[in-house]
Amino acid sequence: MTFVAHMQTHPPHDDRKRHRWPDLDQNNAPRGKSQSNIAAFLDRISAEVFYDEFAARHMIQRDNATASLDDAAMLKLYFDADALGLRTPRDWFRDCITNIANCDRRNKVRQAIDALQWDGRPRLEHIFRNCALLLMSD
Repeated sequence: MTFVAHMQTHPPHDDRKRHRWPDLDQNNAPRGKSQSNIAAFLDRISAEVFYDEFAARHMIQRDNATASLDDAAMLKLYFDADALGLRTPRDWFRDCITNIANCDRRNKVRQAIDALQWDGRPRLEHIFRNCALLLMSD
């Protein structure tokens, strides 16, 4: 099952007039080629994009689900942004989302290891001493 199936199937409520975009053009319309507007869009829809270092792929977290940020998920984001009034060239939108994800690099394995607490027993010293004794005995 793809991630898009887990995401809301209806476009977000069209609240262009209530949503405040950080970067507006001279007509008070959201500027399409604006990284700050795309970041505001992700915040508006409560989505996070990141790069999973362990899986070596871009991911999206949205609607209580986390999945690969594949073409279908990227297209869903693009049309959701369009529904909110953010008119962005598709290639630029994809590059900007990818750049935002690359700036948030995560690695669950490293985080789990970093969360471990040392019990104070000096194991490495013991291992090195035993290895040295084994090498000397040959």
